[in-house]
Amino acid sequence: ITPLPNGISFRDLFAPDVQLTGFDGSILVEGSGRVSDLYRTTASLRERGGSSESDDAWRVTDITANWKDRTVQVRWLSNIQVKVEGTDVFHLNNEGGIQLIEQKELVVGSSKIIDASWQRAIGSAV
Repeated sequence: ITPLPNGISFRDLFAPDVQLTGFDGSILVEGSGRVSDLYRTTASLRERGGSSESDDAWRVTDITANWKDRTVQVRWLSNIQVKVEGTDVFHLNNEGGIQLIEQKELVVGSSKIIDASWQRAIGSAV
């Protein structure tokens, strides 16, 4: 994860009571410590799993911001061993911190994932 300016920690990007929700709206992970740890672990796995031949083993494919609703939607793609595409929506609080992260879509290979049970298992493991 790229270092942040002015001594801001990665955890500081998230509101203390931030929640990460699955496709079914269930809370997968909550709290700035647990959510930042999950993202750190994910980033580390991406770095280790990428191949030196591909600079785009993981990349953002689209970002849409709605400042009126204070949301940022991020579509991403991973080609590490198997193609994975996802869409996450980040809701910001009045201070600009991330208050809620909704995992909206996940496609592995050509299969759209609709069951959030695996998301809960990953969230509880971190």
